[in-house]
Amino acid sequence: MSRSNRTVIASVVLVTMALVAVACSSSKPSSASSATTAPVAASQAAVVTGPTSTATASDGKVSLTTLSAPAPYLSGTTVLIEVRAAALRVSTPSALVVRLNGVTVPSMVGASPHDRDANGASRRLVTGVKLGANTLSASVSGSTATLKLTGHSIQGPVFSGPRQTPFACSTAGAGLGPSSPPDCAATTKVSWEYVSTEGSVKPLADPATRPADIATGAMGRPAYVYDEKGVIDRSIYEIAVPASDTADMPHSGLDLGRWNQRLVYRYGGGCGTSYSQGSDFAGVADPKLLSLGYAVTTSTLNTFQTACNAMLSAEVTLMVKQHFTDTFGVPAFTIGDGGSGGSIQQLQVAQNYPGLLDGLSPELPFPDAISISGGVSDCTLLDHYYQGGGASLTSAQRAAINGHAVAGTCDLWQASFGREVRADSCGSTVPADQVFNAATNPKGVRCTLQDGNVNQLGVDPATGYAYRPLDNIGIQYGLAALNAGTITVDQFLGLNQGVGGYDANGNRIAARTQGAIQAFATAYRTGGVDEGGALWNVPIILTNPYDDFVGDIHDSFRKFSIRDRLTRPDGTSDPNLLIWTVPGPTSSGALDAQLTGALNDVAGQIVLLDQWLTAARADPTRASAGAKLAAARPAKAVDTCTTPDGTVVTGPSTYTGSNACTKAYPVHGDPRTAAGAPQRNDVLKCQLEPTSQATYRVPLTSAQRQRLAQIFPSGVCQWSKPSVGYQPTAGPWLSYGT
Repeated sequence: MSRSNRTVIASVVLVTMALVAVACSSSKPSSASSATTAPVAASQAAVVTGPTSTATASDGKVSLTTLSAPAPYLSGTTVLIEVRAAALRVSTPSALVVRLNGVTVPSMVGASPHDRDANGASRRLVTGVKLGANTLSASVSGSTATLKLTGHSIQGPVFSGPRQTPFACSTAGAGLGPSSPPDCAATTKVSWEYVSTEGSVKPLADPATRPADIATGAMGRPAYVYDEKGVIDRSIYEIAVPASDTADMPHSGLDLGRWNQRLVYRYGGGCGTSYSQGSDFAGVADPKLLSLGYAVTTSTLNTFQTACNAMLSAEVTLMVKQHFTDTFGVPAFTIGDGGSGGSIQQLQVAQNYPGLLDGLSPELPFPDAISISGGVSDCTLLDHYYQGGGASLTSAQRAAINGHAVAGTCDLWQASFGREVRADSCGSTVPADQVFNAATNPKGVRCTLQDGNVNQLGVDPATGYAYRPLDNIGIQYGLAALNAGTITVDQFLGLNQGVGGYDANGNRIAARTQGAIQAFATAYRTGGVDEGGALWNVPIILTNPYDDFVGDIHDSFRKFSIRDRLTRPDGTSDPNLLIWTVPGPTSSGALDAQLTGALNDVAGQIVLLDQWLTAARADPTRASAGAKLAAARPAKAVDTCTTPDGTVVTGPSTYTGSNACTKAYPVHGDPRTAAGAPQRNDVLKCQLEPTSQATYRVPLTSAQRQRLAQIFPSGVCQWSKPSVGYQPTAGPWLSYGT
């Protein structure tokens, strides 16, 4: 099976410990040159409810829609529009007059790949959008619809807030030539490729000569590929579009031959910050998808190891999609693809900026970076304890405390991301003299997850640093292990007394980590934690290879955590969320082979999502999008589990009760679920209650109870209650400034 480059970056970044250990978690210097110095006040533009904007004439006879981006969030100088009016006819295109800033936009019907008329509708590619305020109008037979547009630089920002500094350019390494910060812009590069009969994508040496080994692709035409690479929003993007021959350049005709009007948007893995554009990790050279007629795109700032900021990823998605739409046409559907950190981005983009992605195919799934960070940071604390006071604990006891199938899972989390809680753990692209140091450079660049999301989280006035939504007050580590009899009461007490926490700079200290309520409230309010809502309106296929017993961090309980979070208000599971489980590696030596791409045939997921979306769009009823999807589910759109011996279990009971799947693939958890947290694992800071003997299945002596009270003077976690600071999101399509 040919492998997709996007799966390579989805996980190689996570498992290549030497690389990850020196990478920063996403950051923007919050105490030095940061432009955001107070808790974020995210705003929601009233006209932004989706990826397009529409205005209607006062008499209702004309409507004007921006097809490539919402009116307040345009980037570059162009926008594709559609005008609808009963008075429009193919025979009378001159009936339509479009004006931008008072200047008539000439009709390009017959000369442009976009401008075309059909009965009742007309599309125009409008050029000349300027930075700042613009007025666009469309008039038909005396009726006029008007939209106020806001133009932004093609290098952003549009809504993600003040840009990260310093910022290193990497266009030279991507083949685009040298560039300079802060924009790191470069000349766009166009090339031709083709899908070969052996199933790979090859460069086309001579566009005038047809290769002997070119495959036959969609619609029975030769599988040529138009490839474009450039810089948008300071991100190096790449687009691959199927074409029937090399004459199908975008601006010489819309007929791109084999393109099926579907776009696959790829997201790369990891979670860090390079303070740069990053490398062109993901790649778009997927021979199966390109042969089937799908266009594929990605960018370096859609790779979470480059910038672990889901709102920035959403902005890049919007801007790259606008360029794609303005250049090639409107995709019927855009389907997300990618694993690990790429799965986080898909879920967060679809939740917080609905309409950018129509379907999701997260592999090696995680929900969001913020809610999993507690269990990840716990692993570093626990591993440190095991090297000292907990050195006598066996591997089996450590696994039970950690909540994983094996102790090695926490070891891999610690080795991969343990340093990233530290403010000074920056990568090589940050000059050493600019990195934060509490003693010598207290205003330097801070490399943490929260500093990388400072525009969303705001700055804690108590520290001058970005709010950190991290806390372990009241967590009874190893509670499940104690109640199961795996560890003794004294081992349990010693663990919780010695586990410690982190100071504001990520250094391990004896005291527990205390988070500010504002940090948690803002994380929830800005959509930093996945929930239902908009995610109920997109079809999702979560694919996970079961590898719990070889210590992979992509353990199986994450997909069930996502399902629990998407439970409907009536208590039923989201009918538009599927879980596919496949056999994973059976040894640690085989783990790297899986994490470099041999995971699954992604084309099968994409095609099924496409069929699902196509069927739902054909539904003529006025039902909600989620209801239409539920009614349109293809027969193959069901939970599916393939066991190591080839047994296939499908249907609504795949992951419940006792069957071949649940026996082959037991579900575990993480340090927080092993301390009593629910499987949905979305509590950032637990509410507290007094200790009680009823919590423990083993008796505690008077001395042990007294020691327990000393360890937890404020009480222990009451996991059945909502998180401290929980609140609904402020709404979709939030802006954090420009």
